Amino acid sequence: MGYSIYYNRAFIQVGENYIPVVCSGASNVCDFVRGHMMLERNWDVLNWKRRDKVLFSEATIHEIAKDYENNHQECGMSFKSYGRPFEAGEFEAWIIEGMKKAFTVEEYVAAGNRLFVVDYPNGMIERWRLQPFTTEAELLTITSQFDAGHEIDITFADVRTINRPSRRKVREDRLKEGGFTLVRSESQNN
Repeated sequence: MGYSIYYNRAFIQVGENYIPVVCSGASNVCDFVRGHMMLERNWDVLNWKRRDKVLFSEATIHEIAKDYENNHQECGMSFKSYGRPFEAGEFEAWIIEGMKKAFTVEEYVAAGNRLFVVDYPNGMIERWRLQPFTTEAELLTITSQFDAGHEIDITFADVRTINRPSRRKVREDRLKEGGFTLVRSESQNN
């Protein structure tokens, strides 16, 4: 019997909301990658119990984290990499920590990533479609087209790795856009 391994997280910030994207896979499923058998990895949204949504408020992320933590405590099937199980409360904290390291769609794309909305019409996984997006506006347009109850997901093109935006570059870009204000005291100017 297999268990779920959670390798990494790449939360996407959309305004005041977040898309909790994580890299996970089953311990008993392998992919053939560059001539080698490797454990599967997939980038998916943590939207179990909420399959028709991908965008969540901070309060809802806390609820999602609690749901995943409770499920882990009940069945013990959520592990970190290298076969180590999450300790009590650790899985919930790991999910919540993802909000602090969130980047915008544009920042992920500028770092060289390709993102897609995965559309499961009528919940039928065998007929899924990928819809690419490169901006927050495109993402919101695509996701607004789906009816309530329509299953959707967000994924990165490369299931093994993603390019993380540089925190320093992001800060500099936001300064240029007027996102932050630097205040210098008189003592610093002298």
